[in-house]
Amino acid sequence: MVNTTIYVDESEIRRRLGALADQSGKVIARAANRSYTTGKSAIAKEAGKDYLIRQKDVNNSKTLKITKARPSEPVATLEYTGGHRNLYLWNNQKAVSPNKIIQWSHGKPNVKFYRAAVERGHAKAKLTGENKPFIQKVRSGEKSEFVGLFRRATSARNSKLVGVGAPSIPQILKNERVMEQFRCAAGPMFEKRLEHEIDAILKGVTK
Repeated sequence: MVNTTIYVDESEIRRRLGALADQSGKVIARAANRSYTTGKSAIAKEAGKDYLIRQKDVNNSKTLKITKARPSEPVATLEYTGGHRNLYLWNNQKAVSPNKIIQWSHGKPNVKFYRAAVERGHAKAKLTGENKPFIQKVRSGEKSEFVGLFRRATSARNSKLVGVGAPSIPQILKNERVMEQFRCAAGPMFEKRLEHEIDAILKGVTK
């Protein structure tokens, strides 16, 4: 799991609001909820500089949980979770090549080895080892099937299949440069929205 925070001095907000100091939570919550969109876009964009990953893979509802700020709790939270997806599915099924299921004919496979890459700017590396991975279709549940990249758990040909995982989203985002980009993008937007919300409250535009 990955989360990050931008802090604000609420006492300063209350001072500026004067007689309307009791509106400070509402001001901060509105500013936070209008700035986290900028922050999440910055996170996804920065992650894509190093990894072959799409913004929608970083910010989809299965990976990102957003808790909006409320006047009673003026904190907006972006929480990134998720495990290691099968490497075959990485980068819209473009991470592994050749992108075809292994077939055997007269004891020989149609694919001698596979190559894969998850980082941008890196050539696909040969996937080797005692138990070389291969693309296979397996049954998932009673009625569905799943295509993925697997290895044998041991050198025995009849040993169980083990999925080959790609990096998880939280693992990718645990990078200080990614978090710094979030702060650089969301911080100024948050301050800008704070100014707007304070001004709106003082002028009676919003209540």
